[in-house]
Amino acid sequence: MYAIRGSPGEESLMTEHLSRMHPICRWLAGGLVVIALVAFAIVHQTGSEREVRSLPDPERRALYQRTLETLKTTCANASGPTLREYCREQAEFMKNFPECDDACRALVLQLTITRPR
Repeated sequence: MYAIRGSPGEESLMTEHLSRMHPICRWLAGGLVVIALVAFAIVHQTGSEREVRSLPDPERRALYQRTLETLKTTCANASGPTLREYCREQAEFMKNFPECDDACRALVLQLTITRPR
């Protein structure tokens, strides 16, 4: 067996080539991380929506009505940071229901916007 070695000039060409590849590899790795984060966010959101949609229709409608009623009554004049946070989370949850119509989306928007304190 013989080891093949290049000339010193060939070694410097290889080193130069690798040094040019390094920034490209960094960009590729960064791009892959961004793609992975976006994919995770999509799967997480669609997972919640899928769970709600997989409920039997009568149960899903009943849950929608109860949550909507809470948003209209308890959350309409929520005071205190804990209750406001609960209402914001419930409003975000409502987005997962296919029953959430224009009026529902308007209420969700009203409850999820950040209000000055």
